[in-house]
Amino acid sequence: MSGWRRRIKHFFSMGLTPKSIARSASIAAIYSIIPIFGISKIMTTLTGIKFKYNLPLMYTVGYIFYPLQFILFIPFLRLGEWILQVEDSSLVMSEFKVMVQEDLFHALWTFSAAFKYAMVGWGVLFFPALILLNGILLFILNKIYKFERKTVQHP
Repeated sequence: MSGWRRRIKHFFSMGLTPKSIARSASIAAIYSIIPIFGISKIMTTLTGIKFKYNLPLMYTVGYIFYPLQFILFIPFLRLGEWILQVEDSSLVMSEFKVMVQEDLFHALWTFSAAFKYAMVGWGVLFFPALILLNGILLFILNKIYKFERKTVQHP
């Protein structure tokens, strides 16, 4: 492995096990799609510090998954509405964008129920998605680490 690849790998793994790397990346991915804008980095930082996860890796994963926050907002909203058995909210994204440009706090207040319903949708999927993503990443990382150990030990 070339020098720059080894440095990048070390930067993201920092001596952690595949289990810790998978857990760090999974949590960051799930936090980055939370339907309350601006809170994901705070949650990522607090969790990373508390459990001594790899913050550079978590931030990188968060930035990769960040666009999904906007894409998944409406599905989370609809799921939350369905779970709570409320009528479809009158959220229209174009109207929301205009309101945000005019007065952010008024827009947030007007659509606060939509954010609550979207949080319910995200909250219901949080643990199943976290467990599934963590399992997939752990499987992949274990395969990669086993392959690397075999190639390093082989003369």
